[in-house]
Amino acid sequence: MKEVPPRRLSPEFYLLLALLVTLMTLVYAILYTPIEGDTTKLEANAILEYRTNLLSVLLTAFGAWIGAGAAYFFGRENVREAYEGIKLLQQPSIQDKLKDIKIQDIPPRNLTWTVKLDTPLGEIIDQLEKKPGYWFIPVTSDDGKIINVIEDEAVWRYYQKRTIEEVENKPDVKTTEINQKIREALVKELIQWIKSDKQLEEFIDQYLLLNQDQSVFHVNNEFEKKDMALGIVSDSEGVAKFYITTGDIRRTMSRLE
Repeated sequence: MKEVPPRRLSPEFYLLLALLVTLMTLVYAILYTPIEGDTTKLEANAILEYRTNLLSVLLTAFGAWIGAGAAYFFGRENVREAYEGIKLLQQPSIQDKLKDIKIQDIPPRNLTWTVKLDTPLGEIIDQLEKKPGYWFIPVTSDDGKIINVIEDEAVWRYYQKRTIEEVENKPDVKTTEINQKIREALVKELIQWIKSDKQLEEFIDQYLLLNQDQSVFHVNNEFEKKDMALGIVSDSEGVAKFYITTGDIRRTMSRLE
């Protein structure tokens, strides 16, 4: 966020200040200037009454001047603030700016890892352990087009469930044998298991299929509407190449503020 420079005081402010100082000086001169020479009580009272009348006229005149000056000063400040507010309203909002930004401008991140339907589960487990921040598994066809996207939580649940089943069926089986059997299971078996349980539907295909020419504004609205956080970006031939998340869009929005 840009730092706002301090506002300099206007000349009108210093003019009002000068008027107040002048008024204070004149009031002091009228009230505290001694009456010199021999004067009778009657003359002294007349002088004091004259000073009172002069002070009344002076205060009235200065009050009118200061009131008019203050009204002009504060009125102009209000107009200035209103004008600045109108300028801000006329400036494009962050959402409007997002309409002019495309996915390729973010830019999206490279999709460095994909699997096939016949990929063994062991390969997926190894990759997830190497990349703890990689929370989704893109499943593609032989020509590189996206088929499914599986979240890592489904993998660990499948692994746990299969382990329990193997131990219950064969209590004497070794742990290494159980692990090896589960690692040999294929991705398509994992997908079948996920789709057989409605409670697991949230762990598969929670993504948007995007292209690089789509506006970030449109994609952000779709993310919010469908309550999703991942977008798979394909090239002109439909091959999955990149991905973006809602975090990428939020970072883009923060740069526009």
